[in-house]
Amino acid sequence: MYRINQNHEIVSLLLKLKDVEEDYPADLLSARRTSFLMLLARYVGSWIRVEKVFFR
Repeated sequence: MYRINQNHEIVSLLLKLKDVEEDYPADLLSARRTSFLMLLARYVGSWIRVEKVFFR
């Protein structure tokens, strides 16, 4: 079992993390956005192929 002191220490560390504000690096954001758009294009492309086969 955890002791009360351990719980207090964990809570205080988590509260310190809450105050940390960092911006997401622009290059990583750009790469993530590109990856998402490629995934979305693949999904939409797949749906269009399925639609042509089954719904016409």
